[in-house]
Amino acid sequence: MAAFPETIVPAEPYTWRPVFSTIIGGPYGNGSDVRSVGWQYPLHECSFRLPARTPLEDMIDYYNFFVARKGKFEPFTFFDWLGWDSNPIGVQWTGLYVGLAPYGTTAVDLPGKSISSYDLYQSGTRKDGLVIQETGTDGKDIFVPTTNWTPNALLTVDFVGRRSYKASFAEDGMDFQYFACAVASTGIGLRERR
Repeated sequence: MAAFPETIVPAEPYTWRPVFSTIIGGPYGNGSDVRSVGWQYPLHECSFRLPARTPLEDMIDYYNFFVARKGKFEPFTFFDWLGWDSNPIGVQWTGLYVGLAPYGTTAVDLPGKSISSYDLYQSGTRKDGLVIQETGTDGKDIFVPTTNWTPNALLTVDFVGRRSYKASFAEDGMDFQYFACAVASTGIGLRERR
């Protein structure tokens, strides 16, 4: 998977909106329905804008990245820009899904980079270990535990840093002119994927 280019700081503000999945059954004879949660953790989407005076060569690089991903077909890693210029870098994120624990003391990719303070939890219990910055997939930080994992235990993390998303473009078809106008005015839609 490729990482989204980070040559230009996006135009602010942009926000990731949580998108939930609600499964609705019914309506039944008495007019009621039954609702349940489809996903334990929401997916997110945003509209990403670049500054209006983005240099043409940078705009071409972003468009070529869109073409190389074949529109919304191929996912990529997107690092959130919130707090990119603060010290420490990033903002506080809590309860982010990491995945299921592997065997032994295998390192796991964390959902972010430039992580300065963190607590990783294995089935709700804090796990000791070390974060090594930007050595994981697409430049993500990794976590190396000091003791063996409990295999297949749920891993979540709280940290200060830049969050990463496995994302894709929301559209398939854009020529360069449409892309350039959209990315500088209304924005280009990005959607998180699992």
